Amino acid sequence: MNRTALKLIACLTMLIDHIGFLLLPEVTWLRYIGRLAMPLFAFFIAEGCRYTSNKLRYFLQIFLLGVACQAVYIAEQAIYGNIRSFYLNILLTFSFSILICFAYLHWEKSLESENTLKIRLSALLVLGAVFVAVGFCAFCHYVNAETMYRLTIDYSLPGILLPLAAVLSKDRNKQFLYYSLALILFCVVSYTKTPYVWFALLDIPILACYNGQKGKTRLKYGFYLFYPAHLAILYLIQTIF
Repeated sequence: MNRTALKLIACLTMLIDHIGFLLLPEVTWLRYIGRLAMPLFAFFIAEGCRYTSNKLRYFLQIFLLGVACQAVYIAEQAIYGNIRSFYLNILLTFSFSILICFAYLHWEKSLESENTLKIRLSALLVLGAVFVAVGFCAFCHYVNAETMYRLTIDYSLPGILLPLAAVLSKDRNKQFLYYSLALILFCVVSYTKTPYVWFALLDIPILACYNGQKGKTRLKYGFYLFYPAHLAILYLIQTIF
């Protein structure tokens, strides 16, 4: 399967998950199917980091769309008088992921120079990016424990770090192996919060079918817009009914 086909699977399973979350919470199998979505998107976030021709634009596309979605979410909370809970969306999670992946790729490229100072500085950049992500997650934990507010980032630190596994190697076989192992670890550490997270492991045979090709149909911006568009429609349906 090419990249477009797998992204369509990710969008479909995300739609099913959010239908279960927002409209049919009693139909639990919808949430089980939905576990396939996030790891597929995380994989292609990593692919985007490795192959994008404009790193700044790629980051800003994800980050600014995440900020826009978050602003709408906060406005909706304010309307209903509930502004003590802030659940940061998956695009903001992936924004941290992108920074870490870019830092790693910069370190990977520095190895070609054989410049010891450059390699060490690049390694520190990777550690710094990870430290920022860890620090933010720790800050969320502090806010939740010490204040009346709730601050949570979607999938927390495991979700932020998951895409990194897919950029550790250019080799497709190694990439698949590393990401599969990371996905298993992701399920292990996430099990206590989401008992049905194990269904995400079904992504492993799906990703095994990935041929590394883009696909003839280009829906790049359609995939970006699908996230806010489908949520807006589902929230509207929820409000009406």
